[in-house]
Amino acid sequence: MEAWGHFELLLDAYMRKHNISKNFLVRNAQVEYTQLQNYCRGDIQRLDMHVLARICTVLDCTVQDILRFIPPRR
Repeated sequence: MEAWGHFELLLDAYMRKHNISKNFLVRNAQVEYTQLQNYCRGDIQRLDMHVLARICTVLDCTVQDILRFIPPRR
């Protein structure tokens, strides 16, 4: 899939930068702790747009703050 580029999740770095705990996000974004762990580690295969919307709403950020597209090398 590298021929198409890939996405990099920046959620963990964003949360550290803004001093936001995982417990806060779990409670307020209504996500499971293990699900949040997977997002923080970038260990997911398919992004859930509803989860991203809840996270962005709670963090008051845009999706570009927590997700970056890395284009393929040519």
